[in-house]
Amino acid sequence: MTKVREISLRQDVLQLIKQYQQEERLQSRFRDSEYLLVSQRAKKMHRDAVRDWVAKVSKEVVMKLHPHLFRHIFATRLLRKGVDLTTVSKLTGHSTVNMTAKFYIQTTRQEKQNAVDKL
Repeated sequence: MTKVREISLRQDVLQLIKQYQQEERLQSRFRDSEYLLVSQRAKKMHRDAVRDWVAKVSKEVVMKLHPHLFRHIFATRLLRKGVDLTTVSKLTGHSTVNMTAKFYIQTTRQEKQNAVDKL
């Protein structure tokens, strides 16, 4: 069974999606697909195609990239900007807040030292 997630997007990202739908997407034979990303052979882009594309980009930028890295960066940036753990957990689609905390709450030595210095 496919897990469906509802996500919020910034307005500038929504504008880019609309631009894609009005320009590039219209050239696809699957332009009426309910999915945002389509391939040349299917009405939706398979996750392996996304993985392959990220691997190609990874080689071009000479940096190890993988799809899950984007999720990790997203969650880490939200937490560093002060977004509460419960909201980050919901945005990342984790089943529990504990799962989010396990993967994304890391404390640096400096943060630990700053905490002790407050005593």
